[in-house]
Amino acid sequence: MYGGYAVLLRAGSIFEIRGSMKGIIFFWVMILSFIFSTDAMALSCYYGSNKGNVSDEVTLDNIVYLSGNADGSIIWNSVSYSRNITCSTQIEEDVYVYPYPKRSTETLPKGVKLGLIINGHDLGTFDSNGSPDSDRVDTHWDIDKEAATKTFNIQAYMVKNGDIDTTGVSTKISLFQLDGEGGLNNAPDANYNFFISGWNNVGTVDCSAGISGVNLNLSSINTDQAFAGTATQSVSAPHISLNCTSTSPQALSSVKSITGTLVMEGSALSGNSKLFTTNKDDLGFKVLYKNAEVQPNGIVTLDVPVSNGLGEFSVPLDIAPTLTVLQLNDPAWLFSEQGSSGIEGAINFEFTPTLVNTD
Repeated sequence: MYGGYAVLLRAGSIFEIRGSMKGIIFFWVMILSFIFSTDAMALSCYYGSNKGNVSDEVTLDNIVYLSGNADGSIIWNSVSYSRNITCSTQIEEDVYVYPYPKRSTETLPKGVKLGLIINGHDLGTFDSNGSPDSDRVDTHWDIDKEAATKTFNIQAYMVKNGDIDTTGVSTKISLFQLDGEGGLNNAPDANYNFFISGWNNVGTVDCSAGISGVNLNLSSINTDQAFAGTATQSVSAPHISLNCTSTSPQALSSVKSITGTLVMEGSALSGNSKLFTTNKDDLGFKVLYKNAEVQPNGIVTLDVPVSNGLGEFSVPLDIAPTLTVLQLNDPAWLFSEQGSSGIEGAINFEFTPTLVNTD
């Protein structure tokens, strides 16, 4: 009795173990079947007639801005790519745009946001703080268990939202990937990606300016010409110096000149706001830049040539001493022993960089 019972127990244990093994094997077969079937069902997209056409790449060229420039404006648009995209899957699903699909392995630039226009519809700029799955955008193109083709007109753009810094940015960045509802298909060369490269050509330039060499002392004037307003003479030219830096050496080396505004701050002559005042009553002077008159506190726009981040420019100026009154003993200083000696004028020059030129 006892021996038979023991045999029955062992037999039952063997049966239970064999049953467990079958369950484990069945479980792993089902898991592997699910994995392989999921790969088989994954959406695959390419363009044209070649299944190897799974990417476009646009290279940025000399996008350089001054530090502190206004943000919020579009500073770059790619060309428009017209692509006949073919997608295939084994299930019915919509095609989605997945922004920054490789964000976990790519370093993105600072100071810019990238946006996308597809078939005339602006999807806006993308944010990389979340995940590709949470940020995906439905194209509302439904694939029903077989290959389908649709024309996509694709254009990327860039918005400045700070000082641009591309230090350490990846060689190329995937702006988006076309994929299905189930998430990203990470199989190599399986899905259409849009890449942007050339980030070493993008950056912010910071330029400091200095001005020296200003001298507005007049030794003498021709009284008749000064009263007629026809007296002119050259003065020591204000000399502008620029020192520009950038986190991107390539961007800095592409800068050919800096456009800026030169403000000529000074007091206007009493009774004539178009003339700068002097230390002599009724005597003012016009300032001429390239034969164009600049009034007190007037602004001139000019370009300063730059090479390797350094810029130099001497501003060619002429002045025209002008008497507003000329009669016997008036102005009194003109008829004194001092006469027309010791004439001085004052202008404060200030140059502000406003634009980077790379051409």
